[in-house]
Amino acid sequence: MIEDQEMIGHGMHSFLLESFGAKMDTIHWEKRGASGIAWYQQHRPDIVLLDIELPDLGGFEVLKRLQAIEPKVRVLVVTNHINSVTLWHLRRGGIMGVIDKGSSCFSELKRAIDRISEWQTHNSRRVDLDFQQLMGAPNAFFKLLTPREQELMGYFGLGWTNDEIAQYLHLAVTTIQGHRRNIMQKLKIRNATSLMRYALNAGFVHAKDLKQSAKEDLHARVSELGGSYLGDN
Repeated sequence: MIEDQEMIGHGMHSFLLESFGAKMDTIHWEKRGASGIAWYQQHRPDIVLLDIELPDLGGFEVLKRLQAIEPKVRVLVVTNHINSVTLWHLRRGGIMGVIDKGSSCFSELKRAIDRISEWQTHNSRRVDLDFQQLMGAPNAFFKLLTPREQELMGYFGLGWTNDEIAQYLHLAVTTIQGHRRNIMQKLKIRNATSLMRYALNAGFVHAKDLKQSAKEDLHARVSELGGSYLGDN
């Protein structure tokens, strides 16, 4: 299990021990993506429960690295972030199931593990309904934006300027300007603030990403003035 939230992690771990302790040799909990990958590589558990918002690595990156170790790894994603981007990437990512952290999370978790243990897929009802709605939406982002434009939405959502993105990705500023213009035309968005809001609501970035980006920006600005940032750790 790879889950960084203490309360949820303790609850899930206790539930797994109570429900499956007699059937499973080991039920192990890691709180960071990198350590979870390392533990998987060494022990090769039958099933991985994965949160997609982790403090060190994004869940999609963790999934990719696990699949590089074992292409047939059985992954069940347990997340609060049931949004368009998450659903699109997870349902295309070769995972065995997705369930949302809701009031029925534990009962849903048991059903999912029982099915995945038998190499069957399982998604919570909300996930299936939201995915069907997404696939039927004529203006869904994956029907309008190219893969490169989808990649850039994360940077636009964090409020990065064209110059900053161009420098980071080693591209021409005019290239980024063109992509931004095309994205806004396709999505019928008129300004940068609305573009950031769209990126957040769709799931290209999360609120935690925005907070961390703002903190890093503040730190950089203070450093330029010769001071030090004394914010929270």
